[in-house]
Amino acid sequence: MLTLVPVGAADVEWLRVQRNEPAQYKYFRQDRPISEVEQKRWWRQLDHKYVRLYTVREGDKDGERIGYVGFNPFNKYAMSAEFGLFILAEHQKKGYGREALTRLLHKGFNEFNIRTIYSDCLEYRGEDRFKFYEELGFVKKSPETQNLAYKKLGEWIPSIKFFMTKEMFDGYIRKGKLGLKRAPEPVRVAEKKRRGRP
Repeated sequence: MLTLVPVGAADVEWLRVQRNEPAQYKYFRQDRPISEVEQKRWWRQLDHKYVRLYTVREGDKDGERIGYVGFNPFNKYAMSAEFGLFILAEHQKKGYGREALTRLLHKGFNEFNIRTIYSDCLEYRGEDRFKFYEELGFVKKSPETQNLAYKKLGEWIPSIKFFMTKEMFDGYIRKGKLGLKRAPEPVRVAEKKRRGRP
């Protein structure tokens, strides 16, 4: 069982350390590791009304942090959101990424009334990361809307955009394609009450 817990100030440095790990860093768009000062500035300037960030915890809300998932940014006017996801290397290949992202999709489409959820995926040669998203039902955007590349570790890495709509998600749930006969139980998401924050 996994629980999604809203990111708080105590998680900010943990997120920075994990994003700077080579196994994770290569998949983020920044072109260099994030400093502690930059991370603190990012947290202070973050508009919490339009961002939903969660740590992925094994078990209940007090369980071990094994990853991150969230929407950043969340555009309530366009009713769209870009998602991010990572699972620590030692916890991969266990279905945690699939479960965490499925639960985030459920929250996005059914609690936040988002119509389209999307992301970019850096395309490294010899890796088949798209299979994970395609199995969940994401679709690649048309070639003319794709970004060219991001510079990472001294080279330009192609980036592929993909998306899912609420109608697509509802259809996958009905057909059992996501391994769920119904939407995930809300109790599996632990919400922190923080003044002025989601």
